[in-house]
Amino acid sequence: MVKKNDQFLNDLNLNFGDVLRHRWRLTGTRLGAGVFGSVYEVEDMKEKGELAAMKIEKNVDEDNSLLKIEAKALQAISTIDGMVHYLDGYKKKNFQYIVITLCGPDLMRLKVIEGINKFKDKRLKKRYSEETSLRIGILALYQIKKLHEVGFIHRDLKPGNMTVCADNAPFRHIYVIDFGMVRRYVTRQTDSVILKLKEDDSNTNKDYMRQPRDGCLLRGTTKYCSIDVQLRKEQGRVDDLWSLLYSLIEFQVGLPWGQERDQITILKMKQNTSDEVLYKNCPQEYISIANHLKTLTYYDKPKYNEIYKLLCQGLIRCGNVTFLDPMDWEDENEVQEEITKLVSDKKIDINTPRNEELCIKLYPCFDPKHFA
Repeated sequence: MVKKNDQFLNDLNLNFGDVLRHRWRLTGTRLGAGVFGSVYEVEDMKEKGELAAMKIEKNVDEDNSLLKIEAKALQAISTIDGMVHYLDGYKKKNFQYIVITLCGPDLMRLKVIEGINKFKDKRLKKRYSEETSLRIGILALYQIKKLHEVGFIHRDLKPGNMTVCADNAPFRHIYVIDFGMVRRYVTRQTDSVILKLKEDDSNTNKDYMRQPRDGCLLRGTTKYCSIDVQLRKEQGRVDDLWSLLYSLIEFQVGLPWGQERDQITILKMKQNTSDEVLYKNCPQEYISIANHLKTLTYYDKPKYNEIYKLLCQGLIRCGNVTFLDPMDWEDENEVQEEITKLVSDKKIDINTPRNEELCIKLYPCFDPKHFA
């Protein structure tokens, strides 16, 4: 039975049950809504039972289309393992859409949905544990680094833009989503420029980077953006990492300005809150990460590998926790069943079931080589 239509689809002369381009059937589930559009679950009629997410946007001025910008970023990362993939896109007279990997609930929502469906771990209250927050940090860092390496910055990294996998996904993972605010920070996306982004560790070779603007509009979410972003400075790679760090603090203990709504109040609190207060009850490694970020300018390439090592150091301190251990929202028995199945499917011949080699083979995003 097809669910009742919603107003957004009515405005576009679409209905639940419609099939777009002879392939994507609107199942009747709306996943989210924004200022310019909505996100719906769709079934791939070419691959029966395979589900995806369709972001539909009413046609606006070409220069102001968030979907067009998002599509470019998604196409650039679609060949990279462990990231949301672009599956299709099309533009009609009154609307346009893209189809992407279907994801599960975002991490902010998971914090407050104790006990529903499979997310039933009794430890899950309002905050995540240290070992879960550190692993979220590693998975998000991997994806942010990969996005930077193809010439984009995210500009809106926050807990609500990190999700778990959909229920039908064959593996455990956390996705960074919503690339509607991305900005290309390189002058051109040629193979040589992309190679420089991966290999150049200096801040002296600026010929391939766009010049920073003055008096930028604030893009992102005030609660999680850096001080420089609130001061209307151009966002660079470092600002994505400040947003990641603020998100990790929010996951575990909450940000001091978390309940504030006034932008000026939030800015003053960011400027005046001491490290002792900001990182209280957080992993000690966060202070070292922050100290590195404080040294970076718009042009500087962050030391992703050093940040990765610090997060891993925290996991060792927590008792050698790995991705083979359940996250706060996961059931231990279900995780073990998945690991056993993955070992069988991948035909991994290994004696010790919890060593680093097994972890990397099952969850390759954890591999140190990706952060070098």
